[in-house]
Amino acid sequence: MNSELIQQLRKPKLVINEELSIAVFDLAGAFIPTYLISKYVLKLSSPIFISATLTIPIGYFSHRYFGVASPLNNYIDKRITAYQDQSKLQESQENGSVII
Repeated sequence: MNSELIQQLRKPKLVINEELSIAVFDLAGAFIPTYLISKYVLKLSSPIFISATLTIPIGYFSHRYFGVASPLNNYIDKRITAYQDQSKLQESQENGSVII
């Protein structure tokens, strides 16, 4: 039941491009607690700015921690892997070795 409810809540999405979309529920789930902590616990002068800045990283790491696949996490992970592969290739070319 809870899983079905979460899946329903995650259906409305903001489409960034053809391979990336972000669930409105996920954004709100990261933004609202960050805003409340920034404003009432940390008593920061710009809680909206802090919340907006931290929403994506908090959402990313929350999904990673709980093992929840999301288009944003998949997109970021794919970019990280591509960067690491490119770095390994560049390093092997500089060393004159071949990585298979």
